[in-house]
Amino acid sequence: MKNLVSICFILLTYSFSFSQSNPDFKQPNLSFKKCVDDENREKCFNTLIANKLTNSVKTEIKNYLEINKDKDYVVNRASFVVGENGKALIESIQTTNSKNTEVGNKLKRAILDLPEFSVRKNEYNHSLLSYYTIGIKNGIDKNNEVIVLDINNKEKKQPNNSNQTNPIYPGCKSKDNEELKKCLSYNVSKIVGSNFKSKKALKRFKKKGSFYIYVLFAVDENGKLSNLKAFGPNKNFEKQALSALKKVKKITPGTKNGKNIKVFYSLPIKLKVAK
Repeated sequence: MKNLVSICFILLTYSFSFSQSNPDFKQPNLSFKKCVDDENREKCFNTLIANKLTNSVKTEIKNYLEINKDKDYVVNRASFVVGENGKALIESIQTTNSKNTEVGNKLKRAILDLPEFSVRKNEYNHSLLSYYTIGIKNGIDKNNEVIVLDINNKEKKQPNNSNQTNPIYPGCKSKDNEELKKCLSYNVSKIVGSNFKSKKALKRFKKKGSFYIYVLFAVDENGKLSNLKAFGPNKNFEKQALSALKKVKKITPGTKNGKNIKVFYSLPIKLKVAK
C-alpha cells in the first residue's frame, strides 16, 4: 500500500512578480535539447524562449512604441507549466500592450510552438511537471529593429510605497506587502494541506518518489478565488488539490491606484510518494 509521506506548499504570485517569493523554491532546471551541452545552459534556454516570444510580436511592439513616444520599452511576461511529455500545458500572459488582444494570442501560440523541453526526472526516473516564468523587456535599436533588452526570472518585490497592494487574507495585519504575502501564503497552504485527501489522490497511482502539482488561481476584484486550474501526476491529484483550494475563505482583494484588481497566483505542491 502506498502513502503520501510528505507534502510541501509554497505560494507564488505572478501578478506583481514572476518568480518565487520563497528562497526554498528554485526555478525548475528545465532545458531544451540544443542547450543541454551549452556552457551556460540556463542562459541558452532563457534566450531561446525570449527570442521566440519576441519574434512572434515584433510588429506589435514596434507599432506600440511608435504610437507611445513616451515609452522606451515593452515588457512581456509569460508563465506556463511544462508537462511530463516536454510540452507547454498552460500559459499566462501579461504585457505592456494589454489593450491589443492579438499580442496575447500570438505569445500564447509561440509558447505552445516552443521546441520540446528536456524535462526533469525524480529519483526513480519518472518525468516531472515544471513551472516556468519569464519577463522579457523589448526595445528598438538604432537600426529600428526590435531587440531583447533584458530577461528576468528573478523576484521583483512590491515596495510598500507602491500604488499596488497584495490581497490580504483575513486576520493578516501588516503595513509591509511582503509580510502580507507571506501571511496569505501560510494560511492558504495550511488550508490546502489539511483538506488534501491523500488516499483518494493515490488511487491507481503506480509511481513513487517526489512529484509536483501546480495549482493556478486568482483572487478576483471581489476577493473570491477564480480561474482555478491544476496540473499534476494524474487527475486524482489535480481533483484533490482543487477541492482543497475551494475551502479557502474570502480574501480582501488587491488594489492598484485605489481600485480592486484581480491577482493571479501559482501554488506549487511538492509531494513524496513511497510504498
